[in-house]
Amino acid sequence: MGIHVILKHYTVFPLARSNRKFQNVLFLRCVTSNFGGKARSQFLLNVKLEIPSGPPFSNSLLRNYSNGLLDSFRLFHQELTSLTVREFDFNLSTSTLLEMPPSYILTTGATGFIGAHVVSRLLAKGIRVRGTYRSQKKVDTITTHFRTLYGDKVDTLLDFVYTGDLAAPGCFDEALKGGIDAVIHCASPLNFTLNPIEIIDPAISGTKSLLASITSTPSTKKLVVLSSFAAVVDEFNKGLGPDVEYTAQDWNPITYEQGLSELRHSYLASKTLSEKEVWGWKEGEGKGVGVVSLCPPLVFGPIAHPVEKISELNSSNAELWFLTTGFSPLPLSPVPAWVSIHDLTAALITAALDDSITDKRYTIASPEPFSSQLAADSFRELFDWAKDRVTEGEPGKYPEVSKLEGEIAREELLGGREYVGWKETLAEAVGQFKEVEDGEKAK
Repeated sequence: MGIHVILKHYTVFPLARSNRKFQNVLFLRCVTSNFGGKARSQFLLNVKLEIPSGPPFSNSLLRNYSNGLLDSFRLFHQELTSLTVREFDFNLSTSTLLEMPPSYILTTGATGFIGAHVVSRLLAKGIRVRGTYRSQKKVDTITTHFRTLYGDKVDTLLDFVYTGDLAAPGCFDEALKGGIDAVIHCASPLNFTLNPIEIIDPAISGTKSLLASITSTPSTKKLVVLSSFAAVVDEFNKGLGPDVEYTAQDWNPITYEQGLSELRHSYLASKTLSEKEVWGWKEGEGKGVGVVSLCPPLVFGPIAHPVEKISELNSSNAELWFLTTGFSPLPLSPVPAWVSIHDLTAALITAALDDSITDKRYTIASPEPFSSQLAADSFRELFDWAKDRVTEGEPGKYPEVSKLEGEIAREELLGGREYVGWKETLAEAVGQFKEVEDGEKAK
């Protein structure tokens, strides 16, 4: 097209140059307003640089983009709201809007163990994030905590929407308003019950509610679902023997009726049937939305949301900390695999940001197997205080267990780097939990 343009008033957010997909392309997000500055609109211009020595842009990620296609454009500097930053001459070869990484991500369950880590990592990347919540106290606490980590930018990058009962129809409608591009679904209904129906039904209904809201939200083009190893393991046929390896192609064959038969089966059914709802929706009303699901086993690591009591730890970390009670004999772990919270969080965010990763299911797990004996040995090795509190058991005698495939996720979602190691994870997590315990005792 070869148009000569001078931009005098604009805000520039260039895409990181390391992104191979968009080499030699500069992306400008220009924010404009109508009369009085009340109605704001955004234009994303794909500008192919013809300048031998490009402008000195930083490699910060583009945070905002508009949906649609620009075949041509005109910019009037008097309409632009941002201050004059620089002045450049551009030769424009195209003005086509390319699909960009999401700039406004909804994280459900944002005040929980995994959700809080997702929010924290997104804020660190400078990406705008909205969280859902059911407790205002938790929102106030976690927001204050994030301000200590990331400063005032938290006030512009982070907001929360109350959802209440996740199983209620339309509970996510408000949360998806305002241009949400992608959803990382970490939330699950709160169920303090021994009734299998009250465990399974709300999980399925909550998933259906979210899917219905996404269906009616044109801006949302990506859904990343935190599923579980519970949706993969086949206790009825394959079991957890040492010759068994589970992959993302495996599905728990449990039925709704089987989930009602025993309380321990209700959790398996809730996770399995909820994820199946997602993939069924993808084949129908959700065809225009990219879907990725991750099925982690036990998730260990430090907490990103402040807690005052050990009793507030998530279930996986609580299982780990339980060993400090001196319970004997050491309990058998129902899950023989684990993953660091840092690896899981990184994978969830990569799945949301990378548009080439879509319509795929992953299992994600460290290659190091987990057992209570391994944990006990490591406790006693790493912490002097643990020698008096953790049962010794039979040091070094670890059960032969099934495997959970994690190499595909490592390559595609973690950039090929190694998983965070067991002892590193334990040292970081348990060191933090001990501080919580000490603080609780001091009160």
